[in-house]
Amino acid sequence: LGYTAVAAVDGTAQIIIDAQAHGTGAEMELLVPVLDAVEAYATPATLITADAGYHSEANLRTLAARQRPALIADRDMRRRDARFATQGRHKPAREVLHDKRPKGPPARYQPSDFAYDPIVRTCICPAGKSFYRKGRDLVVKGFRGAQFRGAKRDCMPCAHRERCLRTPDKTATRQVMFFEGRALTTIETHTQ
Repeated sequence: LGYTAVAAVDGTAQIIIDAQAHGTGAEMELLVPVLDAVEAYATPATLITADAGYHSEANLRTLAARQRPALIADRDMRRRDARFATQGRHKPAREVLHDKRPKGPPARYQPSDFAYDPIVRTCICPAGKSFYRKGRDLVVKGFRGAQFRGAKRDCMPCAHRERCLRTPDKTATRQVMFFEGRALTTIETHTQ
């Protein structure tokens, strides 16, 4: 328990060229030791590939500094990639040991459930009410966006409160933000 085994494989020859065991459960910190171990086998054409467990800003920075091309999936890759849009149909109807599907009321409305017009900057909620724009050129975690909020007169009596708000008994109105891209002042990271 508590060990992680790592193997590096030569994709052309289909052989293991390095194998290690580490006393940690996290793969993320193990990429650099493997890179060090397989450096003797690398050529200018070598492409490093690794799964999402090895994705981190530090690992990507190291690969860039060593000028090693790499393909490392990030944790959101499957959500963004259209090729995985139908992956849910391959899951069993019910897990044998533990059903992890959420129970309870239907999921809350997501930003995609709101009608947003990025040209005129308007937002209509699922109940058909117009939201007010909140601020201008907002930046959250390095991304530009437009934020909107419902009016109390519309949100308080709304029949959609249970699906719209996380805590409908405490929260008066719904807010929603639509991201438009990275802020120009944000420094681009290796992850991006």
